[in-house]
Order: sequence, then C-alpha cells, then structure tokens
Amino acid sequence: MQRVFRPLSALFVGMLVSWSASAWGMSDTTRNLLSHIGQVSAAPAICRDAEVDDTKVALLVVMAGIDLERPEHRRAIEAKMKETVAAFRGKSGDVGCAAVFMLYGPNGQNVPGLVRRK
Repeated sequence: MQRVFRPLSALFVGMLVSWSASAWGMSDTTRNLLSHIGQVSAAPAICRDAEVDDTKVALLVVMAGIDLERPEHRRAIEAKMKETVAAFRGKSGDVGCAAVFMLYGPNGQNVPGLVRRK
C-alpha cells in the first residue's frame, strides 16, 4: 500500500504547490526560480558534502526580483524544500549528492554553480 500512496502523495503535493503558485498570481518564471531555490536550499540536507553558494543564490534572487519577504514566495520555497528532502529520505547519501551536483554543481544542468563541495 505504501508504494502506491507515496507517489500519489508526491503528485498531490506537486499539484498543490502548482495550484497555489498560480493562485498567488506568480508567473511561470517566478515559480520556476522559487522551485530551484527550494531545491538548492535542500541540498545540504540530502548531501553532507554540499554547500550552498549564498552569494550566487542572493544574486539570482535580486536579479529575478524575488521578494523573500512575500509570504507566498517563502511558502513556495519552503514547500519545494520539504518536497525535495522527502523525496530523498531513506536513500543513500551518494544518490542525494549525485543529484545535487548534477543539477546545481559547477557544471549543473539546471542552474550551474549554486552548490559547491565543502
């Protein structure tokens, strides 16, 4: 049963975050950037060797016009962070590190350079 409900709950959370973001009137670009920031914020929790480059994240936030004082922006980041940590719960640290560095490391596929090795 748990194998069925876990993917369904992840799908539900994703739909809820997506619906909530559109209900808050955010653009797709803003939602996408908030999602990346949430995933990057989760990096140290899923990979002990990962360290967020706060300067680069702050620069991204400022350049994108994201206001971390807006509750809807904070909620979207926190929701993505929790979703990401939950997705890696119970998995090997090597798996988490591989994902973190593949997506956000120096040559990352999503936003390169937001995460570095300690």
